[in-house]
Amino acid sequence: MGASAQLVVPSKLGELEGPHAALAEVRAYFDGLVVDLLTPEGRAGCLLVNTAIEKSAEDDEAAAVVRGHHARLERTMTAALENAKRRGEVRAGVDPATAARVLVATSQGLMVVGKANPDEGVLRAIVDGAFANLA
Repeated sequence: MGASAQLVVPSKLGELEGPHAALAEVRAYFDGLVVDLLTPEGRAGCLLVNTAIEKSAEDDEAAAVVRGHHARLERTMTAALENAKRRGEVRAGVDPATAARVLVATSQGLMVVGKANPDEGVLRAIVDGAFANLA
């Protein structure tokens, strides 16, 4: 059985997937990650991150599942940042697609850091830093 058959990918990204999502929904996604990482269950895994780290290099099927989730997250964040830009919630010079790529990478890094150092102050500082460049 391939890794993707065993891989649970989040089926819902909450309000971030809504058509009117903007900066608040992107931030809420990150705030949810921080809250999850403050629990033993949350630290035990995002199975997606575990798979990305442990299996993607050697398992094409697992890598495809990870890429698919990252692409979905990037699409939803891009759409939300486009809405935010139209509303003036982010500065005019922000490219939503580029910012979404950075935020997806930040979300993955946040989960890795949170596994080793589930310190709320550290995690919130990482999130604050990611959003500082958008305003």
